[in-house]
Amino acid sequence: MADLMKQTRSFGDPSVPASAGHTPGWAGLALFSDLTPSELTALGQALVPVYFAEGEIILREGEPGEALYLLERGTVRVSTADGRFDRDLSAPETVGEMALITKEARSATVSARVPVKALRLSRARLDQVVKAHPQIASILTRLVGGRLREIGGIRRVGKYRIVGPLGSGGMSDVFAAEHPVLQRPVALKMLSHALVYHPSFAQKFDREARLVARLDHPHIVRVYDFEAAYGTRFIVMERLDGALLEDAIADGRQFEWAEVRRLLREMASALAHAHERGLVHRDVKPLNIFVTPTGSAKLFDFGIAIPADASICKGADRLGTPYYMAPEQIRGEPLDARTDLYALGMTAYEMITGRVPFDAPDLESLVRRHLYEPVPDPRRYRADTPADLVAFIQRAAAKVPGERFADAGEAMAFLDGKRPDSPVSERVLTLHYPTPVEGQIAAELERFRARLARLGAELAD
Repeated sequence: MADLMKQTRSFGDPSVPASAGHTPGWAGLALFSDLTPSELTALGQALVPVYFAEGEIILREGEPGEALYLLERGTVRVSTADGRFDRDLSAPETVGEMALITKEARSATVSARVPVKALRLSRARLDQVVKAHPQIASILTRLVGGRLREIGGIRRVGKYRIVGPLGSGGMSDVFAAEHPVLQRPVALKMLSHALVYHPSFAQKFDREARLVARLDHPHIVRVYDFEAAYGTRFIVMERLDGALLEDAIADGRQFEWAEVRRLLREMASALAHAHERGLVHRDVKPLNIFVTPTGSAKLFDFGIAIPADASICKGADRLGTPYYMAPEQIRGEPLDARTDLYALGMTAYEMITGRVPFDAPDLESLVRRHLYEPVPDPRRYRADTPADLVAFIQRAAAKVPGERFADAGEAMAFLDGKRPDSPVSERVLTLHYPTPVEGQIAAELERFRARLARLGAELAD
C-alpha cells in the first residue's frame, strides 16, 4: 500500500480511466483486502470516474446491470419499490456489485442524495484487467461469498440449497448445503474466481474432477458432484462433524502415541489410494485433515491435485503451502507420491511437537531451511517421542526423494512395525547436503517467488 501512498490520483477528465494515485478510499474496503499494491494499481486503471447530480438515478430497480460503482465522495439512497429496504450509504462504499457476477436485474434503486463522485467498473473492463492479473478476480469470490453468507442473500447453488457457512481458505470458501430431493447434507466448496481465470483451468479442473470423484476411501472426504455457478466452480462434498487437525494442534492437544501412529497410517492409506489412481495431493497439512468424533482421519482438498505422471509441472501445478513443501516442489521439479510423503512427515512433526519443523520470519529463510537443513529431532520439544516415530519423520522428510519411503504403502508398513531394526542413519540425513553457494539460493528463491507472483498464491496461515 505504501507504493500507492506516494502517488497522486487525478479525476480531472471523466472520460479517462482512474489511474494509480494516493491511497483511494475504496482500497480500504474489505472487498479489496486480498489485493497487493500492484493489483490495486492495475484495478484503479480500469476504473472510470463518473459524476451524479443531487437526485440523479445511478441504478434503477428492475433494469439490467453490467457495472459496479465505487463511491469516492457523497451519499446515496438505496431503496426498493416494496419498501423492504431504504437506507443511505456514504463514501467509501460499493453499489451494484453483483452486476459483475450475474446478469440479473438490479434489486434496488440507487440515487444521489448529494452530488456524488463515483468510479465505474464494468464487467468488460474487469475481464480485461483480470487477464493480466488473475488474482484481482478474488473480489468476485468475496462478493459471492458475502451473498452466500447473508440472510436473504444467495440461497441456492445449482440444485443445492445453502444452509450456512462452514469455513474459508486461501483458494476456496465452504458452505453447508442440502440436496433438495435426497435431503442429503453436503459441503459446497467454492473455488476462487482467480483460479477460474487461469487459461487452462477449466480443462484441467474437469479432468481432475473426474479423477477426484472416483476416489472412494474411508479416509478421504467423498466428492459427490460439481456445479458451475456465479462465475466459478463448486465442489459438492461429504459434510462431516468433528474438527480440523490444525485446530487440535493449535489448542495444544498432546496426542497419544498410538493415536499418532493410527492417524498417520490412515493418511498414508488415503494417499496410497489416491496415488494408485493417478493423483498427487500436493498440499498435505493439518489444515487439510479432518478428525471425526470417532477419531478417524479424513483427508480432503484435492482441489489442487495433479496427475502423478506429469513429467513437468508448471504454472498452477506449483501451488502448495511453503511450510510443508518438499525441496523438489520448491525448485519446480517433477512431483510424485514421495512429495506427499514429505508433507506427511512435516505433519507428523507438528502433531508431536505442536510446531512446524521449519519456521522463519521471511520466505527466503523458510525456503533455505527446507532446501538445506535436515528435519530437527522432535525429541528436542517432546523428549519421550518413540524412536519409531522419530525414524518415520526422518525418513519421510529426507531432502532427496530417493531416500524417503518409496511409496505410501511402504510408509504404512513402517507404521505397522514392518521395518528394519535399525533406525534411519543420521549420516543419511546430511550426506547429500553440501553447503550451497549464495547464488544457488538466490536463483532458487527467485524462481519460487516468480511462481508465487504469477499465480497470486498465498502463504498458509
